[in-house]
Amino acid sequence: MSTVLSRFLLFSVFVFFGAITFFVPFGMLAQEPRMDFVRAEVQEVVEKDAGTEFPLQEARLRVLTGPDAGDEVIVSNEILGHREDLRLAPGRTVILQRVERSDGYSMYYFQEYYRLPALIISFVLFVLLGGVIGRRRGIMSLFGLVLSIVIIAFVMFPLMVSGWNAFSVSVIGSFLIAGSTILIAHGYCRRTLLALLSM
Repeated sequence: MSTVLSRFLLFSVFVFFGAITFFVPFGMLAQEPRMDFVRAEVQEVVEKDAGTEFPLQEARLRVLTGPDAGDEVIVSNEILGHREDLRLAPGRTVILQRVERSDGYSMYYFQEYYRLPALIISFVLFVLLGGVIGRRRGIMSLFGLVLSIVIIAFVMFPLMVSGWNAFSVSVIGSFLIAGSTILIAHGYCRRTLLALLSM
């Protein structure tokens, strides 16, 4: 008797929510706002007193990417924790979060400074220093690093996502990464073979 009653209640719940979904006009259903990230250049910054302990800035920015490229927007930036690295300055390129509401209006929020050029310079310096200081072995170690990233991204991660045991994949992947990196960086010799056997 209880299974019949529980099935009837489950069926009633499905019918109720199905009827609501079918009869409620689609315009009344809540629509999730669309979010993306765009680059913008700070044009002007005005410091304001918000009456709180944290400084407040109001900035005028020119959007560089995205559907509103070329438009100017106003963004408020409350500097939480008095972090000077989050203070906006004219001429700096920043990342804004763009939230497009269902009515088509876009709101912008400051996220972070645009740091890609600094990251590229750091990467180039890392490769150059690896080659200059480590010479052949340093360059080969960089190739080992690239191979490690490839093994993680194209072997280990897809296996874990497809449902393989994460612990087993991690152990086998670690042996593959360590073995290949040692062989690439130091070549095949007696010491390398002993290092591989001791793993």
